[in-house]
Amino acid sequence: MIVSARSTTILLGVLLTVRASAASDAVVHAAWRATSVASIAERIGVITAAPVVIDRRIDPTKRIDLDGGGRALEAVLAEFAESAGGEVASLSRSFRIVPKGLARRVADADAARPSRLAPLPSVAREALEKESPCRWEAGTPPRELVERLAEEASIPIGPLDTIPLDHLPAGSLPPLPLADRLDLLLAHYDLRIEAGQRGRRNLAIVPLGEVTGERHRERPAKQPAVKPKPVLTDRYTVRAEAPLEELLQAVAKKFGLAMKLDPQALAAKGVAAGEIVRINLEDAPRNQVLDAITKPLGLAWKIEGTTLEVR
Repeated sequence: MIVSARSTTILLGVLLTVRASAASDAVVHAAWRATSVASIAERIGVITAAPVVIDRRIDPTKRIDLDGGGRALEAVLAEFAESAGGEVASLSRSFRIVPKGLARRVADADAARPSRLAPLPSVAREALEKESPCRWEAGTPPRELVERLAEEASIPIGPLDTIPLDHLPAGSLPPLPLADRLDLLLAHYDLRIEAGQRGRRNLAIVPLGEVTGERHRERPAKQPAVKPKPVLTDRYTVRAEAPLEELLQAVAKKFGLAMKLDPQALAAKGVAAGEIVRINLEDAPRNQVLDAITKPLGLAWKIEGTTLEVR
């Protein structure tokens, strides 16, 4: 029996409960030494179950030291962004590391998106809320990727020539609403989406700080900063006694991931795919669930794009 994504799921003898909580409540215990900004961002994304996107103007290859030390995620992200040469923007479904002075604009645009898409017909708004992963190859032009995403929902978008000619490094995003995916990509170029011509099913690409039909006014310098809404992340309660492969398939499906098990690596470590695994976890984040399944058997896991690999 499978119930909703945020309720109890019973599958293959596994009891898996999901609870939404603020990612800002998460605690980071990991530490990194001389590790690239891109690698740390990917790992923090696993810890929080929310993507950490590195702006194209931040060097992803820069190597830094970062020690979670059991500190709150908010503090660790702030130090991470500072060490990377930027600042962190906490968005509704993700975090973004941006050049200094840009976080407020990015967060404000993210918070205002629902009202800026409200004039669209309901069928278009529903299409923009559809969650799906996104992956692209190295060298993909951003214009092509944005157009492709919009075409998947049959929503015209433009003008595409406002996006600079560029080529993206290989990348991916976990399942997110289409509107979030488009804005995360366009923010690399200080752009965003909003409803196009009134009454029509189309999207306009506009400058990040521009409010169509109004004169954009800067906030007074002394106005207190508005704290962005916390990102929601899932917590899991897992009680299981099941074969390793079936248990991994069950949790991977719940996480929205494809499962890849390396039988040769398992055999080399003397582990059988049918070995019974017993696990009892309460209110744990995704990475802790995977560690509890694999580490006692001497196995390792990693997530690449939308695939969970265990070996």
